[in-house]
Amino acid sequence: MNKVKQGLLIILVGALFVGAGVFILMRNENKLKNLDGVTKAKDINENCEVEHDTDGDKTICHPIYTFEVEGNTYECKSENAGGSSVNTAKNKVFYDTKDPENCMTEFEKSSGWLLYVIIAVGVLLVGFGIYNFFKKEPTND
Repeated sequence: MNKVKQGLLIILVGALFVGAGVFILMRNENKLKNLDGVTKAKDINENCEVEHDTDGDKTICHPIYTFEVEGNTYECKSENAGGSSVNTAKNKVFYDTKDPENCMTEFEKSSGWLLYVIIAVGVLLVGFGIYNFFKKEPTND
């Protein structure tokens, strides 16, 4: 593969990382703006499944937080996945006071740092692709 194609491919992959990270980050931030209530979960079901892979079995958890608002019980399932266990100390639920079913778990909120890592990797890939694109080949004089 010549350096132009290689550079463009690296830039494209980096741009995909940046785009996906920014999209998810903005979606989470917009969702969080509407969540004006906060309460502690009454129960946290780790909701773990074992996924079978060629590299071995992996446990993936999507915790479900049970919480109560004005005597009504609701469940909030985290969209983010965690490893083999869930930090139950992160037991807050952020919810919309007008519609408590619209909610976000503290587990989900606290994993936002990973999006910044994904964006940073994308920026590095774009930078490396640009460098590779303009890099001069050594001459054999």
